[in-house]
Amino acid sequence: EIAATLQLGVVTYLEGNAARAEQIASETVEKARRSGFANLAARGLTDLGIARVGRADYKGGESSLREAIDLARRFRLHRNEARARLQLAGFLEQQDKAQAALQEIEPALAYYQHAGFRLETSQALTLRARAHRDLGNYEEARTEFEQLLSLATEVDDRAQVTIAEQGVASVLFLLDRWPEALAHYEHHYEIANQMR
Repeated sequence: EIAATLQLGVVTYLEGNAARAEQIASETVEKARRSGFANLAARGLTDLGIARVGRADYKGGESSLREAIDLARRFRLHRNEARARLQLAGFLEQQDKAQAALQEIEPALAYYQHAGFRLETSQALTLRARAHRDLGNYEEARTEFEQLLSLATEVDDRAQVTIAEQGVASVLFLLDRWPEALAHYEHHYEIANQMR
């Protein structure tokens, strides 16, 4: 019942009702805690953080995500911890806190790579590359976007290929390597147009 209610909250959020999703997640976290289900409580806290950020309650969202990380770490729920860290890293990166985002990305990326979760690895690589780009670490960012491009090409994930191509192009542009940047931008637009 608790897992199903958490899923209902996710669907509610995806339908655009962050306030209702927050309410569902908050109530479900309390049920999970009372029932002794740390795994579901940590998952729910992450959902709660996402919903709060979706409502522009950034302080509350960050607090919920950090609470999810702490709970997951305490009970050695590695997948839940990585998920919460990845969400927090994305939020921090959006808030122009690239250095703080990197601190959350690294353990999440290590877990996802070790466990073989390619989609989550791609998401973490994207965030790490963006954070390095934002910090002016262009060569690291380029290498990471190229790793993402290789991974996305390997699994034929066209959406991630376009993100990687755009990322590589943006870094090459910042490095004044315009012909190479243009080639990556062109490949990005070619694939994006094929996806329409």
